[in-house]
Amino acid sequence: MGSGFVYAALTETGQDQAQRLTTGMEVAMRLIPTLIAVLLPFAAAASPLLPDTLLKTLKANPAVYLDTVAGLIASFGAPDGITEEQLGTSMALVRAKARTGAIMPLMAADLDGDGAITRDEIVAAEAAVGAGARAKIEKAFVKADLDGDAVVSVQELADFGEGAAMAAFSPAKLAGLKVLMGFDADGDGKVTMTEVRAGLAGLAS
Repeated sequence: MGSGFVYAALTETGQDQAQRLTTGMEVAMRLIPTLIAVLLPFAAAASPLLPDTLLKTLKANPAVYLDTVAGLIASFGAPDGITEEQLGTSMALVRAKARTGAIMPLMAADLDGDGAITRDEIVAAEAAVGAGARAKIEKAFVKADLDGDAVVSVQELADFGEGAAMAAFSPAKLAGLKVLMGFDADGDGKVTMTEVRAGLAGLAS
């Protein structure tokens, strides 16, 4: 009963903390893959002319691209645009959510609070929850216990969380997202919707 109470309390606390970031994270997760798909062709273009297929797409529905960029600027930028640093922050928030989601089931089972999770602690935690949560805990434990010694060490826990973070948003994806800064026509370090509109109009003409 005691272990169940601790597990429930820890889980609720983690969920409450994560919830404060959830809205921004969900927005970022929706926007970022679209932006990467849209903007990477610009980075890859070796000449001022875009491929015919991309030009046709832009001309057919440029509003899709503008809406996506507007959402990103509204979520992570400011009224006067978005900076490369703020794009990096959007990436960091996505990674943080993934990291938290990966390690939370294990942290909630750290009953003695020493930062490591043993098989005995996992068994106690699994006994206090339903089948769905039990499977999630077990899967996380097996995956995080890289050396198979039935203990997830502090380092293994950190590595497990970082692996989830990198899987959610790789350095390659960040590089693709930062292609957006190519629309910074006046070189002030910020990209505005006006610049994006002008850039798309010029590219599609």
